[in-house]
Amino acid sequence: MLKHLSIQNYALIQQLDLDFQSKLTAITGETGSGKSILLGALGLILGKRADHKVIGRDNKKCVVEATFTVAAPFKPFFDSNQLDFWEDCIVRREISGSGKSRAFINDTPVTLDTLTDLGQLLIDIHSQQDNRLINDAFFRLKVVDTAAHNEKEIQVYREGFESWHKAKWEYQQLKSAQQTAQSDLDYMQFQWQELEELQLDRINQEELEDELNVIRNAETIIEAVGGLSEMLRNGEENIINHLRTSLNRLHPIADVSAGVKDIYDRLKSAEIELNDLALEAESIADSTQSDPERAQEIEDRLNELYRLQQKHRVEDVAALIALRDELATRIDNVANHDERLHKLKDQVETLYQELVVRGAKLSATRRKSAPLVAEMVRERLAALGLEHARFEIGIEAQPQPDEHGLDVIDFQFSANPGHAMQALETVASGGEMARVMLAFKCAFSSITSLPTLILDEIDTGVSGEIALKVGRVLRHSANDMQVITITHLPQVAAQADHHFKVAKSIANNMTETGVQVLNQEDRIQELAEMIAGKKVSDATYKSVRELLATN
Repeated sequence: MLKHLSIQNYALIQQLDLDFQSKLTAITGETGSGKSILLGALGLILGKRADHKVIGRDNKKCVVEATFTVAAPFKPFFDSNQLDFWEDCIVRREISGSGKSRAFINDTPVTLDTLTDLGQLLIDIHSQQDNRLINDAFFRLKVVDTAAHNEKEIQVYREGFESWHKAKWEYQQLKSAQQTAQSDLDYMQFQWQELEELQLDRINQEELEDELNVIRNAETIIEAVGGLSEMLRNGEENIINHLRTSLNRLHPIADVSAGVKDIYDRLKSAEIELNDLALEAESIADSTQSDPERAQEIEDRLNELYRLQQKHRVEDVAALIALRDELATRIDNVANHDERLHKLKDQVETLYQELVVRGAKLSATRRKSAPLVAEMVRERLAALGLEHARFEIGIEAQPQPDEHGLDVIDFQFSANPGHAMQALETVASGGEMARVMLAFKCAFSSITSLPTLILDEIDTGVSGEIALKVGRVLRHSANDMQVITITHLPQVAAQADHHFKVAKSIANNMTETGVQVLNQEDRIQELAEMIAGKKVSDATYKSVRELLATN
């Protein structure tokens, strides 16, 4: 339960320290006095997002700290989050002037998600706006599931739903891809055929370009290298013969002088080199031919190669080969789509049938618990002045499974005898809706053994004797848990075991919100003013004492 709350520099609160007790606590105060500020501060402790606008004066740091008494069943949460377990658990939230937020549990920094998870175990805060939750499909499921204690069935179902949903998505993606690929198949096959006919694996682009260049220049090459051969070796006055003559003259005296020997050796090397050049020139001249047909064949092949490279925006044969192989794979995939699609469709159907079985088991737990929840709500409605109210929980199968199961839950309600039950949201008045939600909250909290229930004006729309009954229901519920109610009704506040008053004050031209713990006399005065305003008569004081005597 909530044991202590400390607030520093939050909105209109400069410094506030409150000790809370068990059972029922009432918080009262005039409209606009700042009761909602307390809930806002508690919201920070429960993991709500922070706004730097909540910072109070001088842009100083805002700190909200709460102490909760926790029991042994909470220990697994602390263990799983690697937190120290203290029976007096301290939760702290700090917000800097820039809006930066930090959170701590037992002095260990934690994320807001961890703070939220712990808060859901400690406190349920209900505001007037939350009455609309009763029309929310997920809230209705949560109520029934909480009573059913069907966490295992929910987990099993959700695992099956995720598997089915994933397989269905894959099937739809593959089916869509198949339709697109099928429409592109003819074009892909045409592209592949173009590349395949070129026999890319046998093409060396550089060699083809060199060969074409030689054929185109054959006559010039033959003339040039042929003339070189004549000059070097075959002509009447060829260079090699002149070299040999010089070598013959130098040979007898080659050993006379080192210089002559060097000249002789170099001329001999030149003769050998020039002879090789002549032979190579003759070979090139003999092998070079002007072949127009071959040139046209090469030119046609290169033109087709250039065209495909430009078409596919690639620079070499290797890239065209990679594209050809990719097209072949895609064409093959299209061909195999039908088989893959059929297998995946069978998988989706199998998973769906398994999901239906899991969903049926989950539905069975809900159908078993729904009458028990309805009975608990009816009992509390009777205590809240709706003695003749009828309330039932209907469960119908929905057209398609969703992540929560196969069921649609409907709340049927009638407040008056002789009137047929209809959907709760269409027939309940504002006051009736508030009492139905209060009945749910009390029932829900008793099922979950939640330590603390905080109600923000849940009694709106009721008055007189009904207000007194609301107070008694809250007092009764507070025997099993800590209940804190913010109320404008003296009948409700009079039932409380503890009473706080929220009020504004002005000091040094600054408005502050403070909280006063009321003793018996203060409490009588507050309840009297709630009834009659500032001008309180003796009759009002007498009414207040009679009201307190009904506790």
